[in-house]
This record gives sequence, C-alpha cells and structure tokens, in this order.
Amino acid sequence: MLAQRMKGGYQFTSLTFDGAFIIKLTLPHNGKERLETCLVGSKGKFKPRMLPRGTIKKAIGPERWKNFLSMKEKKIDQMFIDPYQGMTSPRTW
Repeated sequence: MLAQRMKGGYQFTSLTFDGAFIIKLTLPHNGKERLETCLVGSKGKFKPRMLPRGTIKKAIGPERWKNFLSMKEKKIDQMFIDPYQGMTSPRTW
C-alpha cells in the first residue's frame, strides 16, 4: 500500500489481490473520506463513493494506521507499507 500526502489530505493506494483493480482511499483534512475503484487495463470507471468517518482507519488496520500517523507526524510525503512484512517497518522513499 502506498500512503502519500496530497493537496488537502492523504491518499492510500493499493492493488486488489488479483490485480484487476486499483483502490484509492482518500482522507482529506475536512474528514470526508472517499473510495475510488479504478479498473486496471481498461478505461472504465466507477463513481467515487463517500465513506463514513473512520472507515479508512478500520480498512487499513491498526499497524498501517500507526505507520500512517508516524508518517504524518514526520511530514513524510509518501511511504510504502508492505503487507507481507507484518506492517511493522514501513519502507520510506
């Protein structure tokens, strides 16, 4: 999962397990969380969905959320969190 700072907030981007979709979870400073689902290899799009507050925190799990808060505190622009490394030691770029 790629976590990155963007204008007005943060975005979490990840491929689905089968690689057919890219999932983007956006956490803006105003707290209005959003989900975007993008097809890989196709021009088709799904309409973005608004999410209830706190959904992203639940979706990415406690370790990734902890790493995200550390990233935010240290003002790191982007960070890759490898789900196969136990999510305890993120790689930073």
